[in-house]
Amino acid sequence: MTTLFSWRSTRHLDGVKSLLTGAVLSLSVTACLSACVTGNAGEDRAMDVDADLRAPVAVRLSASGEKTMRLRFQDVGVDEDGPGQRPLSPAQQRVALDAVARALAGVDDELTREGFNGPPAPAAVGEAPEAGEAGEAGEAAESVGDVVVYGHVVSFVRATGQTSAGGRAWTTPTTIHLLRPALWDRHDDDDIRRRLVHERCHQRLWQRAAASSASLASSVSSVARGPRAVEEGLCSVVARQGDLRGERAAVVDELEGGRVVDFNEDSAFAYAVAHHVVATLDGCLGRQGVLTAYDDLVAGADFGSRFGSPLAILRASDCGGILPTSSP
Repeated sequence: MTTLFSWRSTRHLDGVKSLLTGAVLSLSVTACLSACVTGNAGEDRAMDVDADLRAPVAVRLSASGEKTMRLRFQDVGVDEDGPGQRPLSPAQQRVALDAVARALAGVDDELTREGFNGPPAPAAVGEAPEAGEAGEAGEAAESVGDVVVYGHVVSFVRATGQTSAGGRAWTTPTTIHLLRPALWDRHDDDDIRRRLVHERCHQRLWQRAAASSASLASSVSSVARGPRAVEEGLCSVVARQGDLRGERAAVVDELEGGRVVDFNEDSAFAYAVAHHVVATLDGCLGRQGVLTAYDDLVAGADFGSRFGSPLAILRASDCGGILPTSSP
C-alpha cells in the first residue's frame, strides 16, 4: 500500500501567510459573558451592543481562569460585490463569536479530564501562575494566544493559505483560525466544542514538543513535532471525534484494497486511519503511554519499528499483537 503521509517525526511549517490589507472587523461577544469572559483584572464583565467593537474578548480556558485566549472576528479581502462575500453584519458577527465563546470556555479543563496533562506552556506562549497566585486582586489572567473567526471561506484561505476542501480550522502555536461555524457541515455546540478541543490539543502537543521556551519563541514557523498522522489521530481521540471517522472495519477494508492515505488529497480517509490507529494504541497503552510514545517519536523513534504498520495495528485482534513490539 502506498501512503503519502509519514508516521515519522517531522518539522511542520506554520503555514500562516501574511494577512492581506483590507477591512479587519474585531468585536466583542454580547452573550456567554458571566460564564466565560474576563475583564482586565480577571473579573467578569458585561458588554452591551454599544460596546467598543474593536476589542477582542478574553475567554477563560479553565474554571480557575488562569489562562485565557483572545477571541475576535476578522474578514480579509472580502469583496462586497462578490457572490456570497458581503461582509457580515455586526449581529451576524456576534452570533458567530458567541457560538465559539461558549465552546472555548473551559476547553483546557476538558483536555485535563481526557488525561492530557502535558508540561506547562513555554513562556513565549504563556505559563500558568504558581499555585495560589491565580485570582489575586488586580492580577490579570494570562493570555496564551488568539482564536480568530473568519466570516467567509475567502478570508479564511487568504489568512491561512489553506485551500483544502472542507477546511474549517488551522492552528499555529499561538493562534487558532476558524471558519465561522455556520459554514461547517455540522455546527451544533458539541461539534464546535470538539473542534476547539482538537485544535487546542494541537497547541498543547506543539508546546510539549518544543525543546525549550526559546525554541518556540525564536522559530514559531518551524517547530519540531511528532508525525502528523499520530498527532491528528491523538487529537481526534482526545476530542472524541470517532463518530466522524467511520467504522474501523471499513477503514481496514479500504487499506487492504490499496486506498491511498493522503491528508492533502483525501483528508477524510487520512483522518479516519489516524484516529483508529491511535484509538487502538490508546486502548492498549493508555493515554499517558500514548503521550510518552509521542515524545519518543518527536525525539526520533521510528513508528513502524515500534508498533508495526497502520494496517497491522488495525488488524490486531488484541493488544498482544501490538505491545510486544512497543518497547525500544
